[in-house]
Amino acid sequence: MSTKAPQRLLFVDVLRGLAVLYMIQLHTSHGWLLPETRHGDIWDAAQFFGGLAAPLFLLLAGAGLGLQWKE
Repeated sequence: MSTKAPQRLLFVDVLRGLAVLYMIQLHTSHGWLLPETRHGDIWDAAQFFGGLAAPLFLLLAGAGLGLQWKE
């Protein structure tokens, strides 16, 4: 009995990996940077994208499951 392996969508895996990296960046920046260095446009952008990481990961995980169940 042969089973067909599910096709993976590379862009979903890549975006999930980027979301994980953003989550790591967000958490480590709070622990490693001095409080007086946490300001400015770069800090604000990093916090914004880091805050989107968890919802993006969950969205992509759900999309991946939905695409897998479709087959």
